[in-house]
Amino acid sequence: RVKKIDPKKISVFKPPESRWYHLAALTQQALAEQLRRCDAQIAPRLPRERVALITSLPGFGERTAAVMATYLPASFEGWGPRKKIVPRVQALFGLDPRLRQSGKWTGKVKISKRGIGAGRTALFQAAFCSLSHDEEMAAYYALLRTGDGRGRRSKTHKEAMVDVMRKQVRRLVAVLCANQPYGKKSHKAA
Repeated sequence: RVKKIDPKKISVFKPPESRWYHLAALTQQALAEQLRRCDAQIAPRLPRERVALITSLPGFGERTAAVMATYLPASFEGWGPRKKIVPRVQALFGLDPRLRQSGKWTGKVKISKRGIGAGRTALFQAAFCSLSHDEEMAAYYALLRTGDGRGRRSKTHKEAMVDVMRKQVRRLVAVLCANQPYGKKSHKAA
């Protein structure tokens, strides 16, 4: 004997209760509002002129420029000539090369990562964005990845990105020392 199934008694799969989705949406909105309030509190404290100069560089947006302006000392221009400032700023953000060695063993040259991590992250983001917004940087990255044809080996993605980050630091120092917005022909990297 076959039982007849009452269609009213069939339970159809129901998604999780909408109240959880509603709570998640409310939490997301509250967090977004907190971020807006934090941004509103931070914005007046930033050096506007310096942020404007940094955002003139391809790849730097408002947030990455704010991070760089925050962590760069106000008087770094007094560290000497530009060629001496650049390695010091690179070391400030942990982009200086470091060779590990012990006795006869010699390791690879890597970045030291001793500096300010948030600044290094902002530089990485700016370097990554500059690959799509700056033809000169994209060509430089492509050259690093393929090798230059003069016997230099091609670099891995990470190595090439660190070189692009270091070039961004040179551009950053050039713009801030000259106190003028970035222009391709007006600024030569230090």
